Amino acid sequence: MFAFSVFTHLSERATKKNLAAIRNHMKVGALACITIRPVEYWSHVHGSEPQDWLEARWNAHREEGFTFQPHQQRELVDGDITYGDTSMTIEWLMSVADGFELAAVDRSSDDEYQRYVFLRAIPFEESVSRPTRSAILHRRPAPGQLVHETRTVDLVRTVLSRLKSRVGM
Repeated sequence: MFAFSVFTHLSERATKKNLAAIRNHMKVGALACITIRPVEYWSHVHGSEPQDWLEARWNAHREEGFTFQPHQQRELVDGDITYGDTSMTIEWLMSVADGFELAAVDRSSDDEYQRYVFLRAIPFEESVSRPTRSAILHRRPAPGQLVHETRTVDLVRTVLSRLKSRVGM
């Protein structure tokens, strides 16, 4: 399952609901690949905003792990503007991604402000106790696992490249 440039635009509530909906339609072991934005995104795209505006986004991203700036011209969905600009940390993402484990993370070669995040579906009972932030940061792949995950990333890049060439991008 691929969701490129989707989670980079969703509110916190929409992010959680979409992750749950995706997981509910995946078999154990299946991979989902989504993109998220790092904190640097705010300076790059919104660099002309006032310094205090930028600092508020940076601080929210660093302290809470999630920042969302809604696009004001959007319709409310259950009282929430669900579309805008979003950045999040891997730690925050994994703290709300029930039924997933982190399989791999990579940078986009097309957009330096996008990160590919590969999530592997696991049985829900295995994700009941969410790992702490430090556990996520310090978890290391088993020997040989990184090679496998890198091949997954390479495969996705190849598929994307072929799709782009077919649609003339």
